[in-house]
Amino acid sequence: MITFVDGPAPGQTLVVRRAKFFLRVTFDGSKWDCLNEYFDTAAAGETLYVYLLIEKPTAVHLKMTKRSQSGWYAMARYRFLPEQPADADIRENASWRIWCLAQEDLLAEWKRLMGAA
Repeated sequence: MITFVDGPAPGQTLVVRRAKFFLRVTFDGSKWDCLNEYFDTAAAGETLYVYLLIEKPTAVHLKMTKRSQSGWYAMARYRFLPEQPADADIRENASWRIWCLAQEDLLAEWKRLMGAA
C-alpha cells in the first residue's frame, strides 16, 4: 500500500506490487493511479505528478476476494518532488527513463539518508 504525505495526493492510498524510487502518479479528475509497471502509460487527459520514495519499502501479503489478485504488495511512503519535471519528460516512457537516469544527485542523497552508501 502506497501512501502520499504531501503534494496533490496527500492521504491517498494505492495498492500496487512495486514501489519504485521515482513514482509517476496520475489523476484524471476523479481517480488517482500510478504508473509503476514497466509498460504503464499515461492516458490522455491525465495529469502527472512525480513523487519520491522516502523510506525503505516493505511488503505485505493481501488476501483479496478474487484469488488471482491475492499476493505480495508494496508498502511505502512518498513525498512530492518539489521541482516537477516538464510534462514532456514524464508523459512518454522513453523520455521518463531518460529523466530518471539523469537524477543521480537525488539517488545519491537518498542512498545516503537510507544508510546504503
